[in-house]
Amino acid sequence: MGLTGTLQYFDFSSLTNLLRLDLRENQLTGTIPSSIGTLYKLQYLDLATNFLYGTLPLSLANLTQAYELDFSRNNITGIIDPRLFPDGPAANKTGLVSLKNFLLQTTGLGGRIPEEIGNCKFLSLLALDENRFHGPIPSSLGNSSELTVLRLSNNLLSANIPPNIGTSSKLTDLRLLTNQLSGFVPAELGNLSSLTVLHLAENKFTGHLPQQVCQGGKLVNFSAAFNNFSCPIPVSLKKCHTLYRVRLEHNQLSGFLEQDFRVYPNLTYIDLSFNRVRGEMSPKWGECKNLTVLRVAGNLLGGKIPDEVVLLNQLRVIDLSSNQIFGALPAQLGKLSNLLVLNLKDNMLSGQVPVGIDGLSSLENLDLSVNMLSGPIPYQIGECSKLRFLSLGRNVET
Repeated sequence: MGLTGTLQYFDFSSLTNLLRLDLRENQLTGTIPSSIGTLYKLQYLDLATNFLYGTLPLSLANLTQAYELDFSRNNITGIIDPRLFPDGPAANKTGLVSLKNFLLQTTGLGGRIPEEIGNCKFLSLLALDENRFHGPIPSSLGNSSELTVLRLSNNLLSANIPPNIGTSSKLTDLRLLTNQLSGFVPAELGNLSSLTVLHLAENKFTGHLPQQVCQGGKLVNFSAAFNNFSCPIPVSLKKCHTLYRVRLEHNQLSGFLEQDFRVYPNLTYIDLSFNRVRGEMSPKWGECKNLTVLRVAGNLLGGKIPDEVVLLNQLRVIDLSSNQIFGALPAQLGKLSNLLVLNLKDNMLSGQVPVGIDGLSSLENLDLSVNMLSGPIPYQIGECSKLRFLSLGRNVET
């Protein structure tokens, strides 16, 4: 059950030596009392995952020694008052001058993110995802030389990404997905050589992705899906052997699959669907041993499905639909015993459906329609007992 009750009548003024207050993951209700600002020596405050409501008290500005504040997953509303922060980059006596980690995830906060937050010269982690913040990303954050994590996803932020964000040389995690950001992504983001996570998906970006987005060779999680990028696939991705998750679907990206991508030993998920990617699948994809999801639907791929694809025994989803892939299905396709979805619809596949298809014992969705397959439907499909969707229509030789 956890602790219950309220803090709003609690008198904190007698706890003058308190350094750490951790009340996270309880069932506390009510508002955050102003008296919490009398804890002048407090260094750590965590009230996350409760049922607190109301606004952030301005008295928090008195916590000049606090390095971490976490109010995430509460019903807090209102704005982030600019007066909580130092009133200038050189200020060192007022506001949250020692702040390193500031977390306000999944609350009801809105308004603009104040420029003054960039005056916290020790700021390392800023997590404001899943709120109602609007307006631009504060350009002052580019002055935060210690910033390592910036999470602003799932808000209503608009305008461009400030180019000086690319000067935050320690930044490892940048998440801007699901906002209303627009314009070009600044090339300066390619200077972030320590970056491991970059999420730009579900915005209104246009133009080019930074070609050197992985010049540091450390990127592991990259998404830019559901934008209007119209450019070549970034050249640096082919050297980014650390990648384990890539989502670039629903753009107008161009390139050649076999040239722009290499072997990624840690890759588990890749989606390039609905772009303008040409070329064909290289046998080298068989070396991506950890791959579970392969989606390249709605492109201009040709060539054959390499036999090496059956070596990917961790695969759960293959979607290569709506391309120009030809030739026969791999004879050993049935080795993919963990496969849940196989969608090869709308290609130019020919020959017969392999009789070993019954080896797809986990298969739930099979779509081989709109191809040029011929011959009998193998009775072994009946052994795929988990199958829920089967489409073999419109297979006509031309």
